[in-house]
Amino acid sequence: LDFGCAKLVGAERLTSVGITIGTLAYQPPEAFDTQREVDPTADVWMLAVTAYELLQSRHPFLDEDYPRTLARISKGQYDKLDGARFPILAPIVEQCLDVDPARRPQNAEELAARIQASLGES
Repeated sequence: LDFGCAKLVGAERLTSVGITIGTLAYQPPEAFDTQREVDPTADVWMLAVTAYELLQSRHPFLDEDYPRTLARISKGQYDKLDGARFPILAPIVEQCLDVDPARRPQNAEELAARIQASLGES
């Protein structure tokens, strides 16, 4: 886990606007926009990147260098998980890796509810 960017809820900011901390390949697209502040949906994104890696044994966005990796992250370009192989997790991971934070689960509670709903449907 990357605790280099951890902070307590309600604590002061860790950085100034325009400063990014943490492992770049796990940052959501909005973390690279110097005018935006990340919110709990960034944690949802990072968790989905990790879940994808665990399921596929590779990073979803990693390319031959950081500029290409960051471009893939910014555009949401990755090979989707196989829905037949991962019928419950594939759509959840895809939702969590949406480049628009408003379309991701907004926090851990909402993510858990979506997972629970998916389990009920299967």
